Amino acid sequence: MPNKECKQCKGKGWYEVLNIGYDIVESAECVDCMVEDMFKQEIEMNLAKMLSNVSKERLATIVASLIVKTVDDNPNDNLSRLENIIHTKNTLEALQIATYLR
Repeated sequence: MPNKECKQCKGKGWYEVLNIGYDIVESAECVDCMVEDMFKQEIEMNLAKMLSNVSKERLATIVASLIVKTVDDNPNDNLSRLENIIHTKNTLEALQIATYLR
């Protein structure tokens, strides 16, 4: 995922490079963004390893809090949708919401 503040590609993930041998302009993948992505993936893996020692209940509480906050902060969503998910025990939908927390 490109870095929005990247000076090299301006958040696109690609930038144009002049190929002198063929006298054309080519698109090159932004190395700065690739390194940033690799760093984020490494942090995620290390954090996941560290959190694997935490109880399931504690992790569930943290994820639930994030889901409620995210849904509540979104003006196009409401908490009654979460209530419906709880009443129908729709774990799949709850996990889908948690997957897209940002």
